[in-house]
Amino acid sequence: ISHALLKRINAAATSDSFTLPSELLIGEKATFHSALGTLDELGELRTVVVLNRGHCELIISARGTPMNEEWPIIRVLFDNVEIGRTQVTRHEDYEIAFTFDINHAKLYHVRIIFENRFEELSQGHLMKRSLAVNYLRFRREKESLPRDEAP
Repeated sequence: ISHALLKRINAAATSDSFTLPSELLIGEKATFHSALGTLDELGELRTVVVLNRGHCELIISARGTPMNEEWPIIRVLFDNVEIGRTQVTRHEDYEIAFTFDINHAKLYHVRIIFENRFEELSQGHLMKRSLAVNYLRFRREKESLPRDEAP
């Protein structure tokens, strides 16, 4: 994702961080509710990013709804390598952080997989575990100073 594109859609972008809004997080095919595909219907979202070498932080803004007292579980992959897995445990939006190292500056495929996406009928009503992702924020972590140089 280029800085020019992010500026055009009014997404935050600096040399150390950028935010991808939900409009840039797409499913692999169109669904009944969206031409871009929805996380609840397909079970995953995808995007591409260009990242430089270094220690990075990925922040996911999400909210979920449990079913049978089990919250949504997400798995995050970079080029099919898992960098993290967690439960989304709140009804309101909150941020979940993952840290990882980038060894080569290149284009990366990012996938967020909704692992336990299920529906069931209970007493004639459809019950559904749901998940929403609002944005992804990538931030390059500042290099920490050695202990003897720390202020």
